[in-house]
Amino acid sequence: VGGAITLMFGLSMGREGPAVHLGSASGSLLGQWAQLPNNSVRVLTGCGCAAAISSSFNTPIAGVVFAMEVVMMEYHVATFIPIILAAVVGASLTRAIYGDEVAFAVPPVDLQSLLELPFVMAGSLLIGGMAAALIFLSRSAMTRTAHWPFGWRFLLAGAITSLCAMLAPEIMGVGYDTVDAAIAGQLGVTALITILLLKLIATSACVGAGLPGGVIGPMLLLGAMAGGLIGTLGTALMPDSDGSLYVLLGMAAMMSATLQAPLAGLMALLELTAN
Repeated sequence: VGGAITLMFGLSMGREGPAVHLGSASGSLLGQWAQLPNNSVRVLTGCGCAAAISSSFNTPIAGVVFAMEVVMMEYHVATFIPIILAAVVGASLTRAIYGDEVAFAVPPVDLQSLLELPFVMAGSLLIGGMAAALIFLSRSAMTRTAHWPFGWRFLLAGAITSLCAMLAPEIMGVGYDTVDAAIAGQLGVTALITILLLKLIATSACVGAGLPGGVIGPMLLLGAMAGGLIGTLGTALMPDSDGSLYVLLGMAAMMSATLQAPLAGLMALLELTAN
């Protein structure tokens, strides 16, 4: 219920957080109800997490990698096989109901020259610093408001998000439409910077206040904005470069840096774009 309210009112959070919690809790409860040993309950928790990610984003491979890299923090055949089964079943049910459309429509992109690789690395350092800023601001907000009643924390997060949304309505909600606009090159430098800064502030406030939402959606938007800025600069320095490619790289880099899960970030981007 809390996750649904957070998303319905446009707060700066994603839908995957509640989904992962529901999936993991369901797997754990199933194992406890069957009176299974602790290691089996742990595997079922990972299965629930993988099924939730794969069904929420329609990304079965990313669901498996996310569960192994972020939740289980290990790779074993004994856990790998059931987690794969859970992710495939979850994605199959979602595709049967909602179809098999990719999240982001991406035009053909390509690296035009190896000279772009140093520029890509420099841009990734910037995105890594931005991920560190997101973590720092979220922790600071959490420390300062931890003793507040939840209602006041929710009100503060809503107020900060509302003030940011008055300047940039694109920061509200998951923001996939804004990511599509960045991929298509429809956002100027001023818009990219404004959305980036305000989204960073609003997301930090919502995460720090403890709202029941996810962070992957906001991370993808932040990465897309940063990648768009890097792509704009790259196009100015190297006219043959492809700005859309940098948007995609920014999304993967931001997710990888924030979650400390590079494989999950890579596979999520590959499946979200089908590219």
